[in-house]
Amino acid sequence: MAQSGGTAIDTLYSSRSALIDYLIEKRETSLQIIADENLRKTLLMSIASYFEVELTRVVREFADEVAGKGHVITFIIQNKAISRQYHAWFDWNAQNVNKFLRLFGEEFQQYAAHAISQDRSLEKATRDFISLGESRNRLVHRDFANFTLNQTSEDLYGSYRSAIKFIRWFPKVIREFSQGQVS
Repeated sequence: MAQSGGTAIDTLYSSRSALIDYLIEKRETSLQIIADENLRKTLLMSIASYFEVELTRVVREFADEVAGKGHVITFIIQNKAISRQYHAWFDWNAQNVNKFLRLFGEEFQQYAAHAISQDRSLEKATRDFISLGESRNRLVHRDFANFTLNQTSEDLYGSYRSAIKFIRWFPKVIREFSQGQVS
């Protein structure tokens, strides 16, 4: 369960920190190292999963708003554009989210990219978002059990706190653009 005002990621990080602190206090260095490595992997996978759930929810809700909940077009969007398609939305090797933004049309991509370029923290948020997704892919596709994750828990959590700005910004900008198109 997420802490008040936070997400499940905040709770996971807080719990991880408490466990590591306890193991340090008890001078269980070997256990602390093992726990930290496993918890970093869990934290990364949890962050990536959370972002996937949030963005797919936003796209689904937006489709429902535009077409009407239960409209037949929303079913094809769900089945062919959303379901099991999330990782194809992004170029995880890029330092930007342009591929994702372009899925909503060239004009939207330009509009959103311009907005991102005008806000340094949002630029950083998009880079952190992509970096977390790319790290998740490396972890999953390169022998999870033996994979060495170079980021510390603090690095991962800091990137998450930054990247969540993109996750929270996207539903606003797509609605803002859509409303501007109608007016």
